[in-house]
Amino acid sequence: TQLPFDYLITKAVYAGRMGRDNTAFTGTFTVHVLRKGVYLKIPILRNSIALEDVQVGGEEALVVSEGGYHHVVLSQPGEYVVQAAFSLKSAVEGGPHKLDLAIQQTPITLFRLEMPVQNIDVEIPQAQQVVTSARGNATVVSAVITPGHAVSVRWRKKATVAEKLPPKLYSEIYHLVSIEDDALKINSDINY
Repeated sequence: TQLPFDYLITKAVYAGRMGRDNTAFTGTFTVHVLRKGVYLKIPILRNSIALEDVQVGGEEALVVSEGGYHHVVLSQPGEYVVQAAFSLKSAVEGGPHKLDLAIQQTPITLFRLEMPVQNIDVEIPQAQQVVTSARGNATVVSAVITPGHAVSVRWRKKATVAEKLPPKLYSEIYHLVSIEDDALKINSDINY
């Protein structure tokens, strides 16, 4: 019988920890190889990402880079867990306060980022759900991402609520209403 696919990447989890100048990520991919008796190149990340390490099932993986992607080479049918360690430039202080990550399109994509800043508002346009929580001096962001090819994280300091002050300007307004020649005339007198 003809297989509908040679392989499937059904889930991707991107977990990152932001440092002063860069963010260290681990991408964990669930890969199902369906085809027997052939070597398959499975694209996991774009070539624009500098890899530190790639493992399959806890062992060093065979990786090739071509066609704009880093590929893991697998030859046996089955389910595999592929882990890729990489880092991206990012700036905690100074800005820009953003992080852009090119991802592999998968049906299930989860994103987690630990940021060494507090009291921030976080936006991820590709997320259906974003949860932020404080942990010590850091903010942890968790999101469920819609299928696509990129995740963009933007953050800014939360606006502080100004204390309520009594008003400094008072006014008295008087209106004089008159009807002349079938027209309504309003005169206002404002005193500050």
